[in-house]
Parts: sequence; C-alpha cells; structure tokens
Amino acid sequence: MRNHAFFTVIVLTTLALCAPARAADEVQLSDVAVRTMGAQTILYREIETSLSELGQSVGPILDQLEQLVKDKKVVYSGSTIFLYQGATQDPNKKFKLQVSFAVLEGTEAQGDFKVRRLEPFKCATVLYGGPISSIPKAYEKVFGGLGGATPTGETREYYFHFEGVESPNNVQLVAVGLK
Repeated sequence: MRNHAFFTVIVLTTLALCAPARAADEVQLSDVAVRTMGAQTILYREIETSLSELGQSVGPILDQLEQLVKDKKVVYSGSTIFLYQGATQDPNKKFKLQVSFAVLEGTEAQGDFKVRRLEPFKCATVLYGGPISSIPKAYEKVFGGLGGATPTGETREYYFHFEGVESPNNVQLVAVGLK
C-alpha cells in the first residue's frame, strides 16, 4: 500500500519543474517512444491551479484519495496519474489538473471525486528514474524528441515506484499527448 510520503513526493515532482537538476549519474532516461496508453478507469478531482500553487492544491486531494483506499471505498488498481491540460513552464499560469488514482472498472464516484474512463492516449513518452528534483530532464527529453509531432496540450505523469524524494530508484512515465 502507498504511504503518505509517496503522495507528498507527487506534489514535489511537479514543483521540481523549476528546481535545479541533480547530477546526471543519478538519473535514468529512456529513449523517447511514441505509444498508445491503454484505456483505464480513474477516480479523480479536477482543479485549476498553477505550478506555484500546486503543493497547496494537490496535497489535500492526495490525502483524501489515500483515505478512500484505506476505508476500502475504492480499490487502487494501477498508478497515481496526474493529467495536466494547458500547463506551461510559467509557474504562475493557471491550468487544469486532474489528480487521480487508477481504479477498478465499476468504481462509483465518492463525494467530490468523479469517475471516468480514460480512452487510449497516443503520446510521446520517457520513462524516468531518479530523484524528484531532476524530473525536468524527462520533460526536456520528451519535448525535444517530438520530431515535428504536434502536442495536444495534455500531459500525464504516471507514478510507478517511489522510495524517497532523493532516491535514484523512483520511477515515473512522462507522457505528452500527440495529435
């Protein structure tokens, strides 16, 4: 089961977009790959936020999602996923963010949380391994490797494994939607 530190790091990941990168030997980046992520069901809350407000906005949502799992109201069945719509590198620009857990099909909405099915998602991806402060390297690589493809404006972060903010063993997938 996930612990509170895992959810704290998710908030820090996005904030790290503006942080200085760590030494290259602490980071692993895959080649850019174009793939279609399969459909899945998510339990989410959508907010409007900015990178500079992200920590205060997202932390309570992640705590509530974690509590729903602990209370056995939903079954966590995959990864934590952040879905960004219209985010840029400008730390003060507002964008829409869906903070979600992958859940079993048939899961019902819970309070302020809605359920929806994510349709297949054509995207350019980079698998990232390393400390949270170096995640900008994954974004640089994926956006630099689009090869003329046009982004849709939706970006997703799939959180697969977390050992700690500074751990070189954290694993995430950064996915940029393609038209």
